[in-house]
Amino acid sequence: MQVVAQNPAMLTAPFIDPRADAIVTNERLALEGGAVQLAYGTHGERGTPVLFLMGLGVAGHAWRNFIVGLGERHRCVWLDNRGAGATRARPGLYTMGLLARDAQSLLDHLGIASAHVIGVSMGGMIAQRFALDARARVRSLSLIVTTPGGVRGRLPQLRGLSALLRRQRDVPEAKALHRLLFPRDYLAEVDLDALDELMRRDFVPAPLKSRLSQAAAVMRHNTRARLAELGDVPTLVVKAPHDVLVDPDQSDVLARGIPGARLVEMPDVGHGLLRQQPRELLAVLSEHILRVDQGALRG
Repeated sequence: MQVVAQNPAMLTAPFIDPRADAIVTNERLALEGGAVQLAYGTHGERGTPVLFLMGLGVAGHAWRNFIVGLGERHRCVWLDNRGAGATRARPGLYTMGLLARDAQSLLDHLGIASAHVIGVSMGGMIAQRFALDARARVRSLSLIVTTPGGVRGRLPQLRGLSALLRRQRDVPEAKALHRLLFPRDYLAEVDLDALDELMRRDFVPAPLKSRLSQAAAVMRHNTRARLAELGDVPTLVVKAPHDVLVDPDQSDVLARGIPGARLVEMPDVGHGLLRQQPRELLAVLSEHILRVDQGALRG
């Protein structure tokens, strides 16, 4: 295999907001009599709340560009899901319902009645279940590169999920994740060393049993038959046409299945669009939330 060396003078550094270093997940919430120590963080004190839900094996602070961006006008909340980051919980056969209840408990703890809920990948699956279980607590939904699950939504990505689990074992080998998360054209123009450093911060090492516990929830996720129940939830669906971990067609399934949902396709991006086009995605999310908040004020 030929390896082409990158020319540093021609590379683009991945964007990171200079304020993002202040985003740390330094709070803890004890659940289940202390058996679970849920790691979380908050940023911003005014405006409607926003809850961020992250994907498989990734720490919640990976939202940091979006937290500081939306934190200017919103109270932002994020957490490390069971099986990821600094949260401590026994491994087991997790479900999306369990992960959604953790998020609901966090909002209870913070005295937040409802929030705009944003989820990426597995976080989008949690967000669907959150909205189905607690409709009154969801001001809006933003579902990014995710799926309603079921056999048709799961089979094309089994190979990618297996590779993701294997390649999270050794964080210094972040380069092994490149082709799973980013299109080839992007990898040719971005500073890979800088990208790897960001990814090392996002993929906090976790035991295999913890990663498999999250994978169990992903494999059993299925909201297809209930999507119509979300018709009164203002929903944004974000599609990545070059995604190899979640079939891009599943974004179309979500948008068709949720009455009134708005589908936005971001060109030239893969599953790692939070890193690939953070400013563009932030603009899309901000517009959606603003539109919903302004509608609520008019109502």
